Amino acid sequence: MTDMFLMSVSPETEAGAIVALNRETEGNGLRLTHAQAEQLVEVRAQSLRRTGRVEFALGRVERIIRAFCDSPYLSQEDYADALSALIELFDAVKTETDDRISDEALIEEMRAAFDGVCHGSLELLADEVLSRVVRRVNARGGMEWKMTEDV
Repeated sequence: MTDMFLMSVSPETEAGAIVALNRETEGNGLRLTHAQAEQLVEVRAQSLRRTGRVEFALGRVERIIRAFCDSPYLSQEDYADALSALIELFDAVKTETDDRISDEALIEEMRAAFDGVCHGSLELLADEVLSRVVRRVNARGGMEWKMTEDV
């Protein structure tokens, strides 16, 4: 039986699409191996299952990779692990806010905070900044706001 949280494209095809992004990221010294890309596909699937979310394409993973690939706080050594954490954080915030913040706005705010007030700390991003995003989005009924203005 096919897992309802995954699209019909095979994990191998998804991993290949992620590896293809190396053309865009390697100029910043960041590159994913096929094994790391497969791991990201698995992290994505687990995160979708855990949060009860459905996604029919790799769009958010690709947008997260593109948004963060030129961060001065990412290195080749922590790149794959950081992407895994960012995917999980993204899904958690989307779920906890009932999708009242757009994907684009959330990714933009995550990147601004990661490079700004968090100085590359995923723990600070998760524990302090994104918890504030959830509280404020929920309190405002989903009105868009700029995290960097409120932090």
